[in-house]
Amino acid sequence: MFDNSSAITSTAAIAYTAGHSLGVHDRGGWAVIVTTPTTKPRALLGRERFTTEARQQLTATIEALRFFKRGGPDILVVSPYVARGITAWETEAESRRFRDRRGDLISNVDLWRPLFAEIEAHPYGELNWGATNLDPLFLEGVARMARDQALKTDYLVQ
Repeated sequence: MFDNSSAITSTAAIAYTAGHSLGVHDRGGWAVIVTTPTTKPRALLGRERFTTEARQQLTATIEALRFFKRGGPDILVVSPYVARGITAWETEAESRRFRDRRGDLISNVDLWRPLFAEIEAHPYGELNWGATNLDPLFLEGVARMARDQALKTDYLVQ
């Protein structure tokens, strides 16, 4: 399904990300689809036991950026949660050493720190969430792939 290069409608490198969890601290999965004008779409997949959807969304974004050896995607498609973190929380979180107003470490600090490092190493062109102008096959496909990864996760074997 994702080897159909005719589905690429952009001349840009696009990284579609998604994370899914079957419940709070339950099985979860993440997926990334990377499209470029010169190659067939590529899927990156992963899963975890005892996780949250937010953690899977962050992991997908980190892995999407790591995929690019030099630079980053022209368009990075992320969840609204990740987009808010990147656009609104990054400067504040770093200035407070990733602590909230009460002085407690923010949730998922173990993923926010590497995400901000990957953004610095692999800058993206445009941050996008909930876009209707992007290929719906990839938007729906990456979400379905993340859910499928969550369903494949075994509690006993990682």
